[in-house]
Amino acid sequence: MHDAVTYLHDQSPPFRLPNTLKPSHYDICIDPDLPGKRFSGRVTLHLEAFKSTNVIAFHTLRLDVTHISVERGPGGTEYPRIEYVTEHEVAYARLQEQLSAGSKFIVMMDYLGEMTGAGSMGGLLPSPYQMPTGEVKLGFETMMEPTMVRAVFPCLDEPEIKATFTVSLFVDADLTCISNMDAVSENLTVTLSGQTKKKVVFGKTPRMSTYLVVFVAGYFNVLESNDFHVPIRVWAAIDKDIRGSALALKVAVKALKAHERNFGVKYPLPKLDMVAVPGHVGGMEHWGCVTYQENGIILSDKPSAADKLRLASLITHELDHQWFGNIVTMEWWDSIWLNESFSDWATVHALKQMFPEFDSWANFLASDPSETTRGGYQEALRLDSNRSTHAILDPNLPPSAAFDTIATNLTTYKLNTDQVGFYRISYNLSRIHKLGTQFSGNLLSIKDKVGIISDLAAVVGTGRANRQIRLSDFLDFLQAIKDQETDLFVWREILAQLENIRAAFLFDEGGTAEILRRVRLELLSHFAKKQYLDFQQIFFKTLLFSQLKDHPLTQKIALEAWNKLINGDKDALNPNIRKHIFDTVLQLDGSHETWNKIRYIAYNKTYIRKTDPATPLDALEALGSSPNPGLVARALDIITPPSCPSSLSNPTAPIFSNRVAMSSILRSLGKHRTGAKASWDWLRGGWHLLRREGSKGSINSNAYIGAALGGLCTANHLAEIEQFFADKVDHSFQLELAQAIDVIRVRFQFSNADHGDLLAWAKKRGYTPQM
Repeated sequence: MHDAVTYLHDQSPPFRLPNTLKPSHYDICIDPDLPGKRFSGRVTLHLEAFKSTNVIAFHTLRLDVTHISVERGPGGTEYPRIEYVTEHEVAYARLQEQLSAGSKFIVMMDYLGEMTGAGSMGGLLPSPYQMPTGEVKLGFETMMEPTMVRAVFPCLDEPEIKATFTVSLFVDADLTCISNMDAVSENLTVTLSGQTKKKVVFGKTPRMSTYLVVFVAGYFNVLESNDFHVPIRVWAAIDKDIRGSALALKVAVKALKAHERNFGVKYPLPKLDMVAVPGHVGGMEHWGCVTYQENGIILSDKPSAADKLRLASLITHELDHQWFGNIVTMEWWDSIWLNESFSDWATVHALKQMFPEFDSWANFLASDPSETTRGGYQEALRLDSNRSTHAILDPNLPPSAAFDTIATNLTTYKLNTDQVGFYRISYNLSRIHKLGTQFSGNLLSIKDKVGIISDLAAVVGTGRANRQIRLSDFLDFLQAIKDQETDLFVWREILAQLENIRAAFLFDEGGTAEILRRVRLELLSHFAKKQYLDFQQIFFKTLLFSQLKDHPLTQKIALEAWNKLINGDKDALNPNIRKHIFDTVLQLDGSHETWNKIRYIAYNKTYIRKTDPATPLDALEALGSSPNPGLVARALDIITPPSCPSSLSNPTAPIFSNRVAMSSILRSLGKHRTGAKASWDWLRGGWHLLRREGSKGSINSNAYIGAALGGLCTANHLAEIEQFFADKVDHSFQLELAQAIDVIRVRFQFSNADHGDLLAWAKKRGYTPQM
């Protein structure tokens, strides 16, 4: 007994349960108090002892266990006392008599819990639903991955410890409930707290990991497809146009058929629900009930091409996990790369089969300067080149930090033809000149062109003294190939690398910002002259528009569309360039009046259709695009708890997750000096509040740290960050912080090394920087 208890107290993180107990089944009853943001629960665990022990250990987080009983069959029932080891999110009960190896027993616990704040994406969360009358009613969802199920019910919360589950929910009669399995009964009953509510009981799941358990309650419309061998349903909040889910259903059918064909295993559950939950971020692959952010599977009546591609990619990825991750699961979170990297590969492979006209592999390889992240391939290489890189299999990472791009994209290949290998090549200058001549014609594949550009930029961007090429050589290379190249993915990579260079020189003096702006315009101006802004290649058009915001033609188009919108034309904004129109207008105007109008679009859906799920998110991100100090301060006020848009205090506002708001606004603020500096001040000024509001066990729960530091690039910035964090040691965010510091360090090293080189190159080309 002493050894087991000592183990529970003294183990270094990440904590693992002692290998003594195995659950076979959980019966879970949840009774939420939505107005009070609390819930009561009862869980019954059917367990077997691997080894002789008298200690029952289980995970629990912020749960108050009010009653526990241990039924030992003929051995009688015990009512032990519970002791908590909060630093490990674990509790244990000591029994009076030993459990013999192989013995089976039942543990029943009643407990009380607190709902997590809206937008925190971990645990049991409230979800707001706008009713046709304008009233806002509350539902809820769960988000368990990686380690937040322990905040919903006591359990043995490790991926390899699988069991079956039966879920029962007590809810108001007008709520619709969805879980991993179909409901088997619904009836009015008296709850654990003595109220009369609807009790919904769901069927028993297959054996699965605890993080895959899900239950959702809300006010929904539903669309169903029977084009697969089990029903597929999309659920959308009652204020959304369910017809916007038609493409999601078609993609789901195609994806499931492709995955069955590729894996050679039938989808094993009796149904698949895909639920668009207000406030949800991304997608989560719960078995049989996948939850998504609303614009992830619900499109507007005039969606952009990028919206359609994101929908197809997101759905295909999450449905791949129904096999790889749900049927086959990693032992511990240090092997999450097995789940995610294989699913990335399987997603790209399936998309190529489903949509052969689109080059999904080139899309995976190439960065995109106008998107929130680089291509998976490029981001993995960037992170892996940093000092803070980690082994793909790293047992010391906390589970919530294991979901970075190293884990989710580094798969293994043999050769580097068409960039199938995850490594860089450093070319000498003479070879670079020869490669430049091969860009015309068909001598190089699109994937090889993308790889050459990214490899050159990566070597230049190190700033190391022993580099074979400098920034001037890279810019000469781009000038040499610009008239020969028209491929979307090649230009995406070129412009993304120029954006990386711009970020490194953001705080640099001496006119380098103007030089780099002129470089970008010079590289792209011939497209505008050829009226490429109006051609039919939608993705290329969107890319050019995003990168030519300071071109007179782009500005003219943006202002004309904006004026039509605010004068009543709800269809004035081309969905493919809508986000960039907002940015351009704010950068040209920068007044509080215009900012307010864009804020009204984000919050109240003013000027647009009320069922539009995408435009408010584009407007939200644009709120950080103006360098006006007053507007920067107002943008940061939006994401400062508790006034962030996830607050339920304003019943007329659409609800954004505070994580969505934070990442969107911090991303746009980081693109200009005023915003980058203000974001850093916001982070350190509100540090204690931000840490209190966060959920350590949820995926990317510390992403706001990197986002707030994302625009910094000088030696002074590094010194300030290191000084601020010197006394703030916390295993949960150290990786995110180290990665952000690495980016800043490399940026400074690069800009410091090539400042003079860039000025000399510009002088030789006749550029006259504006000081």
